[in-house]
Amino acid sequence: NANRNSIVWGSGFISSTSKPRAKPKKIAAVRGPLTGQRLADLGYTNPQIYGDPALLMPRFYSPQVAKEHKIGLVAHYAEKDDTIVEYLISLGIHPVDIQLPVEPFIDELCKCGAIVSSSMHGLIAADAFGIPNRWLRLSDKLVGGDFKFQDYYGGIGVVGEIPLEKSDLLAIQSQDELIALTSKKTIGLDLDKLFDAFPV
Repeated sequence: NANRNSIVWGSGFISSTSKPRAKPKKIAAVRGPLTGQRLADLGYTNPQIYGDPALLMPRFYSPQVAKEHKIGLVAHYAEKDDTIVEYLISLGIHPVDIQLPVEPFIDELCKCGAIVSSSMHGLIAADAFGIPNRWLRLSDKLVGGDFKFQDYYGGIGVVGEIPLEKSDLLAIQSQDELIALTSKKTIGLDLDKLFDAFPV
C-alpha cells in the first residue's frame, strides 16, 4: 500500500508478485531479503537492512509476568474459529488473541512457556521475547501463502523453517507432544542496525 508519500521501515510484501502503488518517498528497511529482492527486481533500491520492527518490542515494553501456561496458541485472525483451533484448545493449549491491544497481547504471550502460531506476528513476538515457538499452517486462508513467513525467517537468518500442517496437529494428543516440536530461534540480525534505520 506504499505510495509516493510513504516512508517504509521494516514492512514487507505479502506475496512474490506484490509491488508498491507508487515509488515510496524512502525505503529505510524491509522485513527480509525476499522483499528486498522483489524491490530490486522492480527497479527500486534494496536497503539491505532487514527485520520486522516488532523484534524491537522488548526495548519498549517488557512485562514481568509469571509463566501460567505450558504452551499458547496464536491463531491468525482469519482462522480463530477453525475446528483445528478448537481441537488444540481442547488439549489445554492456551489461546492468545492476536487482536488484543499490543500490551495485553504481549502480557498473554509472555505467560506461556512455548508458542505455536499461524500468525506471523505471533511468531515474531515469541522470537522477540525468547519464547520457543513453531509456525503452524492451519488453512489456505492467508493471502500470499508462505511468502511473508519465509521473508521474515530469511531476515533473521533462520533457514529451512517448515510449518506444522493441520494433519500433523490432528495427530498430536498432548501439550507436551506439541511443546517438543517448538524451538527457541537465534536471531542472527543486528537489531541496532534496524533501530538506527528508523526514519527521523
